[in-house]
Amino acid sequence: MKTLEERLNETIEEKEAQIQELQEKIEAIEKNSDLQKLGYQMHEYFKESELQKKLPVPRLEMRFKRVKWRGDDNWYNVIWNYGIVYKHYAETHNDTMLFIPLSQTTSIGGNGTFKSHFRDGRLDTPFRDGVHIFAESKLFNLPAYIICEEMNISQKIELEMDIT
Repeated sequence: MKTLEERLNETIEEKEAQIQELQEKIEAIEKNSDLQKLGYQMHEYFKESELQKKLPVPRLEMRFKRVKWRGDDNWYNVIWNYGIVYKHYAETHNDTMLFIPLSQTTSIGGNGTFKSHFRDGRLDTPFRDGVHIFAESKLFNLPAYIICEEMNISQKIELEMDIT
């Protein structure tokens, strides 16, 4: 028969093993969570939509779309993915395009309608990334566009700003 001290030591060892296992699971979950936050940075191979085929290549592109959450059918949650688009010649198909993300902005708000993001006949750009795409368009001498596939809208981004 085991003594009380031996049983306590066995219990402590079991609990320490369980703690170690749980710590490893927590680390794995945290790592996965960090990767999910960076998922937008994955390069995306794609075939151009009819809307995109009208745009020049290479170009800077800001993709605007709503994020449907729990089946919502409104425009409260929106996202802008900003990147560079060019024809990828390393692929065997000559119509393969590549989108390399540079940044992402999300927003929760507005009045829930598309019109709250479409003022004066123009799609809104987020403040920080809107300035970035304009400045980088000038710096790299590339045209810049914002597109909303769902609403079939593409617009050239033209801001009045001196970046010298």
